[in-house]
Amino acid sequence: MESSNGDIRGNTITNHLEGIHLGNSSPNIGTNTIYNNRKYGIYAGSGSIPNMVQQYAGNPPVFYYISGFNKIYNNGGYYELYGSDGSEIYLQNSNVLLNNGCNEIFDNRIPDEPPYQTGDLVNTQILINGSLPSGSRELKAENNFWDEHPIYPLSTRFGSLTVDYTPYSTTPCPPLQDEQFKLVMNSQGDIVDTVFSSGEINQDPTSLEVLYSEAEEKFLEGNYSEALTKYESVISLADSIFDKLKAYNRLYTIGRLTQKDEQYFSNLETIYNNAISQENDSLTNKILHQNSLLSKVSKGEYISAITGFDNIIQQNPNSEEAFYAEIDILTTSLLADTGNTQLGKIGNGKYLVKGSSDYMNKLNTLMKNHFGVEDKGKKEKIIPTEYTLFQNYPNPFNPVTIIRYDIPKAGNVELKVYDILGREVKVLVNEIKSAGRYEVEFNASDLASGIYIYRIQTPDFTKSQKMILVR
Repeated sequence: MESSNGDIRGNTITNHLEGIHLGNSSPNIGTNTIYNNRKYGIYAGSGSIPNMVQQYAGNPPVFYYISGFNKIYNNGGYYELYGSDGSEIYLQNSNVLLNNGCNEIFDNRIPDEPPYQTGDLVNTQILINGSLPSGSRELKAENNFWDEHPIYPLSTRFGSLTVDYTPYSTTPCPPLQDEQFKLVMNSQGDIVDTVFSSGEINQDPTSLEVLYSEAEEKFLEGNYSEALTKYESVISLADSIFDKLKAYNRLYTIGRLTQKDEQYFSNLETIYNNAISQENDSLTNKILHQNSLLSKVSKGEYISAITGFDNIIQQNPNSEEAFYAEIDILTTSLLADTGNTQLGKIGNGKYLVKGSSDYMNKLNTLMKNHFGVEDKGKKEKIIPTEYTLFQNYPNPFNPVTIIRYDIPKAGNVELKVYDILGREVKVLVNEIKSAGRYEVEFNASDLASGIYIYRIQTPDFTKSQKMILVR
């Protein structure tokens, strides 16, 4: 997630390089199981404060499983990933809300002995590591479950961070109880998710906690107009910037969800800039500045926003901040008029994006350069262990999308596209392929809007997926 918020809830995330990677993003993370990812379970990059604390909604405030209650274990520590210290959670000039989160964070694997082979475990000691923003001294992480490692005591398992982890749970948190529930709806009234409640009521809430709980209830129900009013009240009443920060983020999210006009985002940009002038916390200011630039994007001031992102690159060359800013520029450029002469001048024209296919190619190259992993200086071809047909990206799309697939052994591969009536409309692949990971571009510029099916067939595997073309 880059320049994104929202919720990551109820997933099983495994067998990736990193389970969740965040850049300039502060989502709610709840009830996920994240394990056996090669480098980290969660990587919270610059400009991120993910929320993993159990949360209340409604009045009286009732506890819902919106965030917290995650199980994060046995991630990282592999020999071929230099720089992987085995952390379940890694912070890069960022922070994470964990206090009273009831999360299970542990790794009880025993490291392998040298000489190491590719895939061997080198370090399973560290649970949370990295760097907090300047001015932050301690990470609050009380009332979580860390389990017992047969070799490493808990006090040695937080790397360079100072973590306040006591009191902690000596047993895993109790399983979720579906005693009450809420339906999470969008503005059209469609049910998109179900959030369960323990029924636990905050018996002695502060007035600010009640207001936040009411705002969250309206937001989850899709009643954005009332939620907006309550979040604005939170901002006016709260003293701490940390109490205001989530409300600030929600103002932007509501604006995007309800397609607010240019004046709304102009006002929002002013609110963010005024908050920056009153705050000394570096991470908070970074988040507010990012929201200010995104507000420029939302009101169509693309060149001004791109200039702001480019300033981040110039001030932080070859850094993670620069990497995220490049993604922001490419995404903003996709929205802008490609004939704009100013856009061609920024970054010597390298940020000029000519359609979604060009955007995907440039984004793919950028991410490969940043995330590419080499073993002992040599690039190795990835050989999948099973057949997989991935969901196309983006989806919905207009008119170009990317389809990826894995094949674990050589053989003939057919990849075809059909309309909703089952009529073949495009043959993307029909040839012998060696084992490996592939991607193919599908250009639907000559097709009408609607639902299409793409289907892969090999001698040993057949699978179909749906995709949506939107004009």
